[in-house]
Amino acid sequence: MLAILLAGSARASRPQAPAQQPAQSSGTSNANDEAAKAVERKRRFEEHKRRLEEADPSAKSATQTPVSADQTLFVSPSVTNMLVGDFRDFCVFDLDGKILTREAEWTIDDPGIATLAGKGDPAITTKQPGKAVLRARVGNQYAEALITVLDGNKLPDGTIKWSVPNFPGYKSKQIVQAVPTNNGPDLYTIEENERGESLIRAWTSEGIFLWQRKSKQRILNAVPH
Repeated sequence: MLAILLAGSARASRPQAPAQQPAQSSGTSNANDEAAKAVERKRRFEEHKRRLEEADPSAKSATQTPVSADQTLFVSPSVTNMLVGDFRDFCVFDLDGKILTREAEWTIDDPGIATLAGKGDPAITTKQPGKAVLRARVGNQYAEALITVLDGNKLPDGTIKWSVPNFPGYKSKQIVQAVPTNNGPDLYTIEENERGESLIRAWTSEGIFLWQRKSKQRILNAVPH
């Protein structure tokens, strides 16, 4: 959940998140598992944040990749750095925030660098150092992600693990770490256009898009709540 302070408002309001199915409880063991997952997601987020700040001390969290003004389909993460033998999921969504991962046709231009897990599945496994492009096609629309595979047992200090695509016409203003919840977002990006309208987007700690909300008002500040 996110509390936001809007321009011209003296109190915080909460955007409505999509309805989630209640998690089934089967005792203390499941509760402990969910707590461990939340801790692990937070750890991955903090690691990514640390890498970003080492590369750019003025940065707050996940970077965003520029996109063309007429782009309507987006793969996320849009840029990623990985090690040989790593495994990563991707997603694709449109301008309205509709997730189209299952509907997309996925291809990779160099299967010698990374291979897809299966037909229609955007998960990849890296094989050797180099660069590859992952593409998603939905109808006559295309989007892609740049994958860089590095050798060694850890990414070099200061390497940014991933970045997410910009939203056309908006600029990033704030990135907020979410309060860990079961199947919830790990971070929010707050973006703004030239008219002072705001956009909130929710992501996992691995750069997977979850949902977006637009506001006609400028968001002055946002904090997890």
